[in-house]
Amino acid sequence: MRTHLRLRPSLALWLFGGVVAILGGPTPVYSRQAAAVADPTYEVSVMGNVMVPMRDGVRLATDIFRPAMNGQAVVGKFPVILGRTPYNKTGNTVPDRTATYFVQNGYVYINQDLRGRYASEGSFRPFGDQDVNDGYDVVVWITKQPWSNGKVATMGASYGGLTQLELGLGNPPGLVAQVVQRMWDNAFKTGIYTGGAFEMRRLPWPVQRGYQGAVQAQRDTAIRVGLVQMEKDMALWLERFPAGWNTGASPLKMLPEYERFLVDVIGHWTYDDFWKKDRGVNIEEHWDDYADVPVYWIGGWYDIYAARSPIEYMEMSRRKTSPQRLIMGPWCHCATEATSVGSVDYGPATRVYGDSLRLVWFNQFLKGMDTGTLREAPVRIFVMGTGDGHKTPEGRIYHGGEWRSESDWPLARAKNTAFYFHGDHSLATTPPAANASSTTYTHDPENPVPTVGGQSAFQGSWTPPEPIEKGAGGFDQRDMKGVPLRQRPDVVVFETAPLGEAMEVTGPITVKLFASSSAVNTDFTAKLIDVYPASPDWPEGYAMIFQDGIIRASHRESMTDISPLVPGKVYEFTIAIPPTSNVFKKGHRIRVDIASSNYPRFDLNPGTMDPPFQRRGHLKAENRVYHDRQHASHVVLPVVP
Repeated sequence: MRTHLRLRPSLALWLFGGVVAILGGPTPVYSRQAAAVADPTYEVSVMGNVMVPMRDGVRLATDIFRPAMNGQAVVGKFPVILGRTPYNKTGNTVPDRTATYFVQNGYVYINQDLRGRYASEGSFRPFGDQDVNDGYDVVVWITKQPWSNGKVATMGASYGGLTQLELGLGNPPGLVAQVVQRMWDNAFKTGIYTGGAFEMRRLPWPVQRGYQGAVQAQRDTAIRVGLVQMEKDMALWLERFPAGWNTGASPLKMLPEYERFLVDVIGHWTYDDFWKKDRGVNIEEHWDDYADVPVYWIGGWYDIYAARSPIEYMEMSRRKTSPQRLIMGPWCHCATEATSVGSVDYGPATRVYGDSLRLVWFNQFLKGMDTGTLREAPVRIFVMGTGDGHKTPEGRIYHGGEWRSESDWPLARAKNTAFYFHGDHSLATTPPAANASSTTYTHDPENPVPTVGGQSAFQGSWTPPEPIEKGAGGFDQRDMKGVPLRQRPDVVVFETAPLGEAMEVTGPITVKLFASSSAVNTDFTAKLIDVYPASPDWPEGYAMIFQDGIIRASHRESMTDISPLVPGKVYEFTIAIPPTSNVFKKGHRIRVDIASSNYPRFDLNPGTMDPPFQRRGHLKAENRVYHDRQHASHVVLPVVP
């Protein structure tokens, strides 16, 4: 189907490309507003559901948006921007905002349903590596079309980022540039597992996506009804993890490919060949195969993949010759236009116009324009925490922040500084002097420490009801009843004295924990928190979470060859906390919370070495954290002078 839409010039055209991306300028062009329309007289010609054949004969539904004039597509060759998604391509007959924007600027824009999703043929395997070949085939197909000049760029976020990474592994001829937003490069390290613990947010995903876009569900009402009801009862299904998710145990059995995905990832609870060979869940093992093309990496401090976006940038910068760029803002797994996350407001300066960023990047490499982007610093970060902490009219705390350009990541000038845990629960740069000092607490899986903000558990899929969790972002560390988490007997708190001067922490964070357990297996979690002093707006202060991490004790030495604990024996555990960038202001405290659960962000440790589908319930564990001269537990913070 072909339609046309006439586009009217804006009353205030935005500056085009990188004209204002002046070397040394305070703000890149994409932070100001959308870049200008190159030729506002263009119309948009839309060809919906063009069925593009793959090498195995399966045809993928594709929407093609072309520049047009006077009701006819313009004859000529244009560079092409490609997006591939399992979430339903938009604009079957009417151009969406993004498609319109790029067509106005002289591009052909293409959006495609992945195989087995919505209007495409074939069978869908969630996060499988079939998109390596499919991505290759569609790029080759594009380069042969009469409206294509042979240059193709890709864009997309989340799963749309994964399809780009898989396409990049295929290294198709014609691929010129990419903008990859928020996606894993190794799902066992972040995305499906973290530190050996299963991320519960992964459970609702195939249920929701199954009834929304699976070809079988579109044809069979019973499948849709069954999965919709399962999603409504998701809180109960979470309680049945993992046994309730075994083969044939849930309504998901009506979609075997989707069920098989979950059964596989739950069953493969160590870093085995399942994770290493499938490129859909592991790009990291295959970076050498990746196309040497310019990539702009977009990540967020509160994103579930905050740990991976900088690593992806670093890996490509190290291995490839093409320019690489990284931007990290105070965002969760959402749009870059957001100015607040959770209950924290960062101010309008946080807003980045994603399409404008992409246009500047694509104009540079697909059109050969000097947009100034190559003269900008390769890394741009939002440093949080320069606000005054007042309560906004919306009831949020104004934490503020500002953008800063950097030449490297991690920052070479950041000094990794150890802050030690002490017996009085203080946090200080002086090592503990006591010969024996420890804190014991009971981990009860029947009463886990709740997830309160941070990277969250279910953002982007199922929205949990209270009192399961509050969502992603910065939140005061209180449960749904308003009780501070620090009052729980199973949360061990260490915090500095009020800071005598402001301190910036920018980069990845590590906790070195000396601990023991009465169980053969347990978890240890850590959270980094900025503690505001009491004020008229916040009479009890405000404990704002940034990032959190976890280590499953059985995975302490190896994610592949796991081993039980000897009850009572002291071990050293390393808890990786994703990077952040924050100014802890004068008078604030830096706090680290240690516990053994963060639910429902992570699954509950059973206290045994049972494989997931053979668990016999959960056992309590008496866990002990050591903070003495011989066992100097501490957090390593990258302090920027």
